[in-house]
Amino acid sequence: MRKGIWLIVALALLCAPVVAADDNEKEARRIITEFQEGLAAHDVTKIEPLVAADMVAFENGHRNHSWQDFRDNHLLPEFKGPVRPMEWEFIKVVATQQMVWGYTQSTFTSTRRNGDKVDLQLWSIYVLEKRDGQWKVTVLDWSLGRVRR
Repeated sequence: MRKGIWLIVALALLCAPVVAADDNEKEARRIITEFQEGLAAHDVTKIEPLVAADMVAFENGHRNHSWQDFRDNHLLPEFKGPVRPMEWEFIKVVATQQMVWGYTQSTFTSTRRNGDKVDLQLWSIYVLEKRDGQWKVTVLDWSLGRVRR
């Protein structure tokens, strides 16, 4: 009988990290989804609770070194423009107990100054860390380019 109990305890201990990783993946997907929804709505107040103050954002070779820098010098100026319909999807999410990374693919159409329309593709890489029991986006990497057909 004791061997049976120890087997159950051992299996429970082995499965616990997998269950935690699954829960962390679900939470990360929720946060990334809310971040994407905030972008789509041009709503900084939806995004701010999801990110760490010391986050770093990269976009095509440019770096914003904090949430304030990213918000004030990237998002707010961009949000003054028109809201563009954007389709996006998760490509991959990998979770551990302390860190999650994932990436998404978005497509949208933009209008150039001369009136020409261009189809664009945005790859977004998110790194989340658990801080004080809450997941926060600590790194965001955006790579924007034309849709290849």
